[in-house]
Amino acid sequence: MRQFIFILIGIFLLNVSSYSQIKSKLSKEKFVSPKGYFDVDTLKTKKQLPKIDLKKLLKEDESEQLLGFPYRFGVDIDVDYSSENSGKWFIREDSSRVWKLKIHSMGALSLNLIFSKLILPQEAILYIYNNTRTMTYGPIRAQNVKNPDRFSTDLIQGNTIILELFEPRDVFGNSYVQIKKVIHGYKNMFPQAFLYGDGDDCHIDVNCYSSGTIQDQSDGVAMVLLDENTRHCSGVLLNNGCQDFTPNILTAFHCVDIGDNGIPWEQTAFDGTLTTTEENNVDVWLFRFQYKSPSCDGPEPPSYTWFTYGAEDYISGWQNTDFALIQMEEIPDGETDMAVF
Repeated sequence: MRQFIFILIGIFLLNVSSYSQIKSKLSKEKFVSPKGYFDVDTLKTKKQLPKIDLKKLLKEDESEQLLGFPYRFGVDIDVDYSSENSGKWFIREDSSRVWKLKIHSMGALSLNLIFSKLILPQEAILYIYNNTRTMTYGPIRAQNVKNPDRFSTDLIQGNTIILELFEPRDVFGNSYVQIKKVIHGYKNMFPQAFLYGDGDDCHIDVNCYSSGTIQDQSDGVAMVLLDENTRHCSGVLLNNGCQDFTPNILTAFHCVDIGDNGIPWEQTAFDGTLTTTEENNVDVWLFRFQYKSPSCDGPEPPSYTWFTYGAEDYISGWQNTDFALIQMEEIPDGETDMAVF
């Protein structure tokens, strides 16, 4: 097992330009017109996912709690949806075109995707939003896709999502989308599910501290989507002893050591060592920053904004201290005001 030494060296703020962050926005207001971002006809057809066995999943979750498994909120469903075999292309008056795909899963509280191929030429744009048009993810551009063979999205609220891919005339036919998994969220992972003010007296909102230092530190904390993005843990952005701002995320070893297939009763789960598959599964992890109460004991805000980044590689870990170090694809954008140690 590779070893890695890091040093806590104080708090700094990243102010470095980056192009990989993707914005998620949730609001009570509608972000998108009925014809979508690119003003083409609405899609009449949709892909319907098979019904999940909710009782079975919840029963499994009860057993998993005793084992200390990371919290599961969704179940992954294998699909084969691409811009060639699914959805519909619309030609616009300027000879550019737009591909739309609608995906529905009955009873889902959220949907998120894992792509096996995402090729976006320059000036092509991909958006994903829910059917009520109150949550949007994007824009996703070529510079956001570090590896076209693996790409994960944030959770989109609701049981129906719409993908819109805009392809300019100059790059006609150069885009390609292939989705291999849709995650059906059967537990609510959005702020409305965790009512602010319901915590104990010792649970203080980070924005209730008079000093701004704590708020700065909280900017470096992320929610981590893992295990085919069906579970979540937490992590924090760390600098290293070289102080070169390598974007390392410190999380728990037990978030990685969950078996080759994320099954609690697998022999490889929680055995203190990581298989190659467990290490490689980190490739589709996603980190969501700014997932926190936006005000001190305040009312629910009119909208939320989060920023997500993908994972690059497993670096190191040790079961005895329950630590794991994961490298992100890129240094976070300065606009997110990320804190590192």
